[in-house]
Amino acid sequence: MHLARPKSVLGLILAGFTLVALPLIWGVYRGANHVEQLALHSETLVLHAVQVTRESEQLVELLTDMERYARQYEVLAETPLLQLYEEKNNGFLAALGTLEVLDSNGTMMERLTAMRAAVVELRDSVAGYVPGSDDAPIDIDGFARVGDMVQALSTENIRSIDEQVASLQITASDARSSLFWQSAALVPVAVLLAILFTILIARPIRQMGRAIHLLGDGSFTTPVSVSGPAELIALGEELDWLRRRLMELEQEKNVFLRQMSHELKTPLASIREGTELLSDGTVGELSATQSEVVEILRESGMELEQRIENLLSFSTWQQSKGELTVGEFEIANVIDTVVDNHRMEVVTKKLKVRTSLKPVTLLADRDKVRMAIDNLLSNAVKYSPIGGRIGIRVARRAEKVVLDILDEGPGIPEDERERIFEPFFQGKMPTGRHVRGTGIGLSVVHECVEAHGGKIGVRIRPTGGAHFRITIPVTYEPQAA
Repeated sequence: MHLARPKSVLGLILAGFTLVALPLIWGVYRGANHVEQLALHSETLVLHAVQVTRESEQLVELLTDMERYARQYEVLAETPLLQLYEEKNNGFLAALGTLEVLDSNGTMMERLTAMRAAVVELRDSVAGYVPGSDDAPIDIDGFARVGDMVQALSTENIRSIDEQVASLQITASDARSSLFWQSAALVPVAVLLAILFTILIARPIRQMGRAIHLLGDGSFTTPVSVSGPAELIALGEELDWLRRRLMELEQEKNVFLRQMSHELKTPLASIREGTELLSDGTVGELSATQSEVVEILRESGMELEQRIENLLSFSTWQQSKGELTVGEFEIANVIDTVVDNHRMEVVTKKLKVRTSLKPVTLLADRDKVRMAIDNLLSNAVKYSPIGGRIGIRVARRAEKVVLDILDEGPGIPEDERERIFEPFFQGKMPTGRHVRGTGIGLSVVHECVEAHGGKIGVRIRPTGGAHFRITIPVTYEPQAA
């Protein structure tokens, strides 16, 4: 059976509140009903006990008056005394009638009937007595017998009240036990319902939060799917539309970068070729000033070419940064290859590259590790002064490999250390630089290292220069989605 789904978050909250509150309301109603029944039962019992006790006491008083008037009438033979006896006798019979009414269960009916018969015999004995005759005297001993019957009735009333009180206590205990088990059953039900609706409310919010986080990280391949109220589903569809739009824009940006990079390399190659011809003296000898200008053009052309290569690398990385081709390799071999690739720049600037490479085998993406090392070494070569030194160290610490790359260049200003790994961030251009960087080299390094579950940071170097440290696991372990 398909259950109606709330169309809004408010509807879901109200439905959850209602369903959670219903068991509790029912439990409160049941408890109040039990208490009300116990209160009514207790009130009835108290009133019955009071009335029975009062009527029993009245029987004792009336019987005492009746005996006194009978004795006086027997001695004095005065008619008013007989009338007083008749009044008390009638009152006694009325009290018996009241007790008969109160005896709804019929437990005292036999005693009351016997007592009524005994009282009637006493009245006949008193009323039929003729003073001064030889007839039978008044049955004075009959009052003692009726008194014993009244006492027995009082005892029976007390016992009946005790039984009712005991029954009431049992009923109260049963009610208390029933309420306890009801609460024990209802509270977990209410808690489970509260948890259920909390999940139903929180799940779509978590789904949207996860989707927004992925969009913020630049991951546009995972479709956005939100379940829950209709308005949240609609919002999820809007987020998925935004994801598709961002993915299209990202693809357009990458295509633009690749096209522009290739288009820039063609005229740049001509510029590089012309500066090489001028530098070699092919077109004639140059003066010192002209040679200096040509050398500046040559260096700027090389830097522009490197920037274009970085743009191409960045575009390639953006397309495949979520995919790693993992394999085993010696990190020292990768570093040697990268150093050889920069041999010409190192010789031209008369740099000294010193390496201290411990043998460490990595299980990682070789190309991306090489890309990260190449970018760092390229920066070290670029910013190092002529005749400067570059240090490369590799060491293993537990299950991690630590790679340090140091140079004697201008270093990283303290106020820029937190932002240099952001894409397209450009810090202050060092003195003597003619071409400003694109600001993507270090961002590629950062993303490459993070993709392997590692970290990169800038360390303080007292002697000046830059000191980058990469720490990555020796064995790559894919992160759970």
